[in-house]
Amino acid sequence: MYLLVTITDTVVIKPKNFGADLKDVIEQELNARFANKLIYKVGLCISLWDILEIGESFISDVDASYHTQVTFRFACFRPSIDEVLLGTVKSCSKSGIRVSMNFFDDIYIPAEKLRHPSRFDYEQSSWIWEYAYEGETAELRIDRNDTIRFRVVEELWRDPNPDGSKSLTSKNEEAAAEAEALAEDHPIYTAPYTLIVSLFCTVICAV
Repeated sequence: MYLLVTITDTVVIKPKNFGADLKDVIEQELNARFANKLIYKVGLCISLWDILEIGESFISDVDASYHTQVTFRFACFRPSIDEVLLGTVKSCSKSGIRVSMNFFDDIYIPAEKLRHPSRFDYEQSSWIWEYAYEGETAELRIDRNDTIRFRVVEELWRDPNPDGSKSLTSKNEEAAAEAEALAEDHPIYTAPYTLIVSLFCTVICAV
């Protein structure tokens, strides 16, 4: 689910911080810049892991700040394909279920990737999984705020840079094309990073 990414970047240290511990200031600046930010085709940055190297500092002739090149590692969220994760149902619609992991909400279960047979309850805006139990058909309702387990099927990327491509990219061209077609009706597909997942199990059925 998480991976360590090595990054080299220039950290700007303002004159007001010259008296503070250099490493502490760099850590604060890196977390402020990268935490909760998405790096295209890398993942969602969570927190600074460690600093590998601090280079020489150069004083800017514009504002007298130190410019220091730093190599560091950041913990990033980018689950693997087929990885099973735990999340909460954020919303349900006839097209599927949106899932949240608190810090990341762009997770979507298309209707065709729910357990079969399933049907959508329009009155309560929830999904009902009809499964066989002791020779009979039982119903398990999936509502908003329910905890579920899901399996990662596909990741979709959309370049967030102003001059970047606005088309979705994926290892699976067919999945990207389908998501692109749904983007107008489903805003989740316009996010820079989207996980397409399948319902693995509800917590109730897993106990």
